[in-house]
Amino acid sequence: MVNENASALNQKNYEAYIATVHPRSGLTEDMTQLFFYLVQFETQYFIDQVTVLEQSDSEAYVMVQQRISDLGGVVSSNVFYTLAKDGSRWKIMGLGQKSGL
Repeated sequence: MVNENASALNQKNYEAYIATVHPRSGLTEDMTQLFFYLVQFETQYFIDQVTVLEQSDSEAYVMVQQRISDLGGVVSSNVFYTLAKDGSRWKIMGLGQKSGL
C-alpha cells in the first residue's frame, strides 16, 4: 500500500492515491489537498524500506524510509503511518509518530 501511494504520486494519479486512504480515516480532505500541492513539483518518490513497529489483525503502525528526488537533489526522511484494514487491504488511517515509540 505504501508503494502504491508513492507510485500514484509519481504518476500524478489522484484516484490511485486517494484509494490508499482508509475511508474512515477522516484524512480524505487533507490528503486531497496534499496531493494537489505535491504534484505541482517535479519530484519522484522512492520507498526504501517499510518497518512494521506494531501490528494486530486490523491495524499496523509502520515507519517508512523514503527518498524524494527533485531538481535540487535527494532528501531522505522517515514517515510514520497508522494503517487499518479496509476489507482485505491495508490503507492509511493516520500519519505521524505515536507517543511512547
